[in-house]
Amino acid sequence: MNQKVFELLAKEMDGTGTLGVKPEIKLCPGCGLPMKKRNGRFGEFWGCTGYLDCKYTENI
Repeated sequence: MNQKVFELLAKEMDGTGTLGVKPEIKLCPGCGLPMKKRNGRFGEFWGCTGYLDCKYTENI
């Protein structure tokens, strides 16, 4: 049983496992910083984390 657990953990570490879902990471095309899901007046959107310098947004 321990061997099976370690095999599953190794698959998860490699990224080939199916137990967890990796979060989606988007990069801003303007500055290259990661983008974050945000809530606005008209719904959700992707916004750059470097907001003051880069004001790039993208609709979901």
